[in-house]
Formats: sequence, structure tokens, C-alpha cells
Amino acid sequence: MQDSTNSSSESYSQTVVWTASESAASLAPTPKTLNPWQTAVMVVSLLLLGIGGTFAGIRVANGLSQANDTAHILPGVKIADIPVGGMTSEEATEKIRPLAREKMQQPITFAAPVTGREWNPTLAAIGGRFEVNEAVQKALAVGRKDSLWFHLINGGKERDVNIAVPFKLNQDQLDKQLAKIANDVYKAPKNAQAKVTANGTIALAAPEQKGVKLDIEATKAALLKGGVESLQDGAQTDLVVAEELPQITTASIKEMRYKLGGFSTYYGSSSYNRKSNISKATQSINGVLLAPGDVFSYNKTVGRRIRSLGWKDAPTYQDGQVVPGIGGGICQVSTTLYNAALSANLKIVSRTGHSMPVHYVPAGRDATVVDGAIDFQFANSTQGPVLVIGQADGGTLRFTLWGTQQGERVEIVSGGRSYNKRGGINVSTYRVITQADGTKRREYLGTSSYRPHAPKSSTTTRRRTSTATNKPRITPAPAKPNRPASSPSSEDV
Repeated sequence: MQDSTNSSSESYSQTVVWTASESAASLAPTPKTLNPWQTAVMVVSLLLLGIGGTFAGIRVANGLSQANDTAHILPGVKIADIPVGGMTSEEATEKIRPLAREKMQQPITFAAPVTGREWNPTLAAIGGRFEVNEAVQKALAVGRKDSLWFHLINGGKERDVNIAVPFKLNQDQLDKQLAKIANDVYKAPKNAQAKVTANGTIALAAPEQKGVKLDIEATKAALLKGGVESLQDGAQTDLVVAEELPQITTASIKEMRYKLGGFSTYYGSSSYNRKSNISKATQSINGVLLAPGDVFSYNKTVGRRIRSLGWKDAPTYQDGQVVPGIGGGICQVSTTLYNAALSANLKIVSRTGHSMPVHYVPAGRDATVVDGAIDFQFANSTQGPVLVIGQADGGTLRFTLWGTQQGERVEIVSGGRSYNKRGGINVSTYRVITQADGTKRREYLGTSSYRPHAPKSSTTTRRRTSTATNKPRITPAPAKPNRPASSPSSEDV
């Protein structure tokens, strides 16, 4: 039983194995022989594949070789349409710079809108510049970061890259050029002029004229409306101008019908030279028109006192004595005007008394001037224009001030006298203003300190004292000023 069973099992195993081997043999492909044509195609394909791989390797190698040459710009690169491929940065810079210099000479035209006048500064003059070095560095950087795939596709093929030269503008330089043009364009406005008629009224002598000034910011905005880059090929724009109105108009002259104040002094007994100086100074002041807030300066209005301008020698104060000096007598003009301004209730800005009393006004009411050193100034503290009318004829010097509003009643009084240590006197002066409602207010003008006239042999140095307008005090005498040799060192009287 046992032998019979084993024998049967072995027969089954053999049967299975045999069947599998037979099946595998029956399924295996039968080898096929290629014909000559097919063999040739296969050989050519393998050759082409090898050649292509070699060619691709060469392209990649060429591309990488160019990219690694950081000293030269890659082929095909241009700057402002100028080929610079293969050049070093220095060579490319020298190639491009002449073009930049040429473009910098292009005009930027500014035209006046009415007259058509033109200003033509160059691009360089207004602060323009072309950044050649920056463009060259951009050209040198082309292709330095390309991928292997890019080199496989393109290899050493020339680039088609055109780099623009960056243009920049120095705004401060542009502002300077516009400031120069503004000086040329500027036309100052002219105030209307007034005159006194024969019957003592104020009339229009000349109408006002409007001025013209350049609006720098608006002009710059018009120039740059297309951006800074728009200027690199030159540009043209109209200037933006604005009117400048005068402070005194025809209308305000017509309203100037009130006499604010006035004062007169006598000079009929003076010498010819002194009379000439008084007349000359008065003519310089006559007709001055002050807008609200304007400050009148005696020295600026009358000008320098030198012989070449027609000023003559006449008595002056020096070291306590009366000696000849250029322009002697014109302090009577400043003093008369000072009292007229006081009576018109105008603000006194600067006033200095003489070192010794004068004969034409009470002590404390004089105002000395020295060319280049001591000035007399007052301000138009009213709401409208003030006209100064000066007359010097028949031995009488008179100043009258006119305005657009009714003046208040003013009285100038002395607060008493006292003797000082030099043997002279101190005098305090006040202005009493009576207002429209009848109330009065008292304004301290200052204390003047005078010395006595020195003997002719004395060399005692004179002193001048300034008065304050805010509180009672004796002002120290100023030091003797340093003035040009052509100006007198004495006080004009």
C-alpha cells in the first residue's frame, strides 16, 4: 500500500513538471533575423544619437565658457543701440561716453508766454546726467546666471539685448537754473504816485503798474510732467508766471485825503551851502509814499553825503565845537521830519539826539543823522498808505504827512530838565495823544542828554545819546563810528 502510494505521487510530480516545461518552450518567441536595410537604419540611428549628444555637450560647454568670462560682455549685447559684445567694461565705457556727452548738450527751452523770449540752458546745466557706468555694469551682467538648460538650448548663440543708459536729474541744480531765469523775468510792481495840488489836496500823479514774477514750482512741475526720463532728448516748456500787485493803488490814492500831521522850522538865516544841503535833502524825501508797515530810512532815502554827489561843506558838531563838514544842515531836515512823524502819531523806530542842543527846535525834539552810522527811521503804523510832502522854500522847511484815515490830536511836551555831570542838561520828552472819545494817553519818547559847547581849544570828545520809546531811561552815548574817509566824522546840524 505504501509503495503503491509513493509510486503514484512521483508519477504526478513528474507529470506537472513536464507539462510546465513544455508550455514554456511553446510560448518562447522564435528568433527573427533582420534584413540588411533594417540593420543599416539601426546603425545610423545610434551614430546620430552619439553625434547629437556630443554637439549638445559642445553647446553647453561654449555657453558656460562665455558665462564664466566675467571680464567681457557677451556677444550680441548693446547699450543704447551700440554693440558692445566682447568688450571689457572699460572699452564699453569709452564707447558709450561720447554719446552721453553729446546728449548732455541738448537744450532745455523755457519760453515766456507773452513775449516769447526764450532761455536755453543745456541738459547738463539743469543737472541732468547719464549713468554710463551703471549701463555698462548691466551689460556685463547679462548671461551670468543662465541655467544649464538655457545653455543646452542656446549654447554660445549671440544675445539680443539692448540696454538703455539710465538718466537722472539733480533737482537742486534745476532749481538754481530756474532761480536765474526768475531774476531775468522779475518785473517789480510800481506803486501809484500822489501829488499835492495847488489847493492843498492830494491827487493821482501816476497809476500803479503790476509786476511779474516766475512761479518756480509750477514751472518745474510743467517741465517734469512727463517724468525725468522725458528730458533726456531735450524738452521745451512755457514759463509759469504770476502777477505781483503793488501795495499802493489808484483807489488808495483817492482815499488819501486826511492830513495826519506836519511840522516846520526856519532856516532863512543859514549860509548858502547849508541852504543848498537842506534843499537837496528835502527834494530826496518829497513824494515818498509808504505802504502800511513800511519803514522810512533817512540815510537810505537821502543817500550818501559826499562832494561828488553835490553835497557842500556847512557847520556841523564835532567834539563840542561847531566845525565845517560835508552835508552840514541836513539834520534840520531829519529833525523837522521827526517832529512831523510825531505829530502824525506814527511809530518812531530809531531816533538819536545831538550831542549839543540845536537852535531850530526845543531840546529833546531833535534827531541827528550821520552818514553810514546813525539813522532816523519811522514806520507807517496806519492801515493805509502815507504820503510825505516836503517843501524847502523862502527860508521855511516844512513836512506834511497825508493818509487815508483821520489823524488823532497829538501834543509833544517836555517832562522837565535836569543838569548832568558834564555841565549839560537832560530832557525827557513825551507824546500826548487825544483819542476820538476825548481820552488821553501819554507816551514816553525818551531822555536826551546834552553837553555844553566846549571852548575852541578843548579836545573833549563829543557824545551822542539815543532815546528809547518804551520806558524812561537815559541812553548811553554810542561810540564814535568808523566810516569811510569821504564821510564826515561830525554830526550834521
